[in-house]
Amino acid sequence: MKKSRNFLIIMLISVFTLFAGCEKAQYNIGDIFEHTWTDARTENIDLIINEDGFLSFPIVSVKTQEEAITAEYSTCEISVISNVEEQNITDASAQIKVRGNGTARYDKKPYRIKFDQKQSMLGLNDNLKAKSWVLLAEYTDKSMLKNATAFYLAQQILGTNGYYVSDYKFVEVYINNFYQGIYLLAEQQQVNKKRVNITEPEKNYEGTDIGYLLEMDTYYIDEENYFEIEYDNLQFIGGETARLEDFEKHYVIKSDIYSEEQKQFANSYLQNVWDVVYDAVFNDHTNEAYLTINENNEIVEDSNIQSVFDAVGNIIDVNSLVDMFILHEICEDIDVGWSSFYMSFDFGARGNKKLTFQAPWDFDWAFGQGKYNLDGFYTCAKQNEYVIKNINPWLILFCNQNWFMDLVKERINDIKNEEVFEGAIQLVDTYSNVCSTLFERNYIKWKKCLTYADKEHTSQEYKNAKTQKEAADWLVEFLEARRDFLFSHFITDEQDEEVITIQE
Repeated sequence: MKKSRNFLIIMLISVFTLFAGCEKAQYNIGDIFEHTWTDARTENIDLIINEDGFLSFPIVSVKTQEEAITAEYSTCEISVISNVEEQNITDASAQIKVRGNGTARYDKKPYRIKFDQKQSMLGLNDNLKAKSWVLLAEYTDKSMLKNATAFYLAQQILGTNGYYVSDYKFVEVYINNFYQGIYLLAEQQQVNKKRVNITEPEKNYEGTDIGYLLEMDTYYIDEENYFEIEYDNLQFIGGETARLEDFEKHYVIKSDIYSEEQKQFANSYLQNVWDVVYDAVFNDHTNEAYLTINENNEIVEDSNIQSVFDAVGNIIDVNSLVDMFILHEICEDIDVGWSSFYMSFDFGARGNKKLTFQAPWDFDWAFGQGKYNLDGFYTCAKQNEYVIKNINPWLILFCNQNWFMDLVKERINDIKNEEVFEGAIQLVDTYSNVCSTLFERNYIKWKKCLTYADKEHTSQEYKNAKTQKEAADWLVEFLEARRDFLFSHFITDEQDEEVITIQE
């Protein structure tokens, strides 16, 4: 008996040692700069491989002086190894910190990098040189592909109409030569001529004739410049009333401002926009003039406005809202009324002074990870209690307006003709199949990623996924279902060629 017990112990130790050795071999490869890396690009995916046959996404190496990276910036050096020699970086001086709100609590931390000098990163955004970049950890996403899929969709929907969408690329991150897993390299949501292109004030300029980048944000209390606006009652599609207490009313100014007057101006303008368009939609103007906003940011009557569409189009970039509405109907992000919902307006000399919706962000809980509706409307329809507490008022404001839904119909027809869904599905399938060993390496490092998001409000389909591939398959199934609903609702055989066009 004793001999058998000893044999069992030896066997267990052997198995543990073998597993630990495999785990180490999977992602600890010594000094990454002692290896020779060559191009291994496959199926339009940027990959590199070393002389030992170790396959990898492009590598971002971070060398720090501190023991741990915290929510405060600390100095570091950034190096990049890619499949394109011109994109390699060696020991660029920078700062790094943990970024995010809820995501900052996870074991696998997301980071923001701020270079001392503007630097391009892996060719993103046409080789844009910028100081700030982000590394998204994708900790709660078993597929690790949801943000990439959302950015792809957004680029095809908003980006083709000239609105800003972050570029992205998968990388593998090493901190002080220790493997940290797969990250999605993306752009910082900020004012820049090639990001959110609005008027940026000179330092310490206090005038209000500048651009403003805003974020609807439940985490406003952690920010310096925030304000709130008051809403009015709205109706879901079909007419049921949405509760005012379910709307997030706080907004954070994410662009640079230097005076209280600028903050108050942004607050007043957004409130005025809401009041004017609400009046246009819900009040009878048969015998009363529509309202607008004058050059002094005051609400005034305008007898020249003859329709709801004209009243709204005077102060809102309607196409941007149509595109954002469609994107979120596809993705079904349960956080869309919670935070990370961006908009901008520009009162600079070349600004159009219209509220514009762009810079979509944070799809960690989208694509059926939370409560979802495969065969109906989502952002503008009453859902279960969890979704009700995250209503986005801007996405239901016009859902019962025929002119708005006609514009949505027209854009959906474009999306069908351009095979946008097919591109998104191919992206998911290609990454999941070609990069399976890379995803496995990430999950050896971060085992809890495959179970952490299994909370009460997580969908059963997402809970059932036990591997990256199974989660990716559910993502594809979700995309196919949303495609089928939107196409069947907005497009018939007769409408394929005959869509309604409204001139602005």
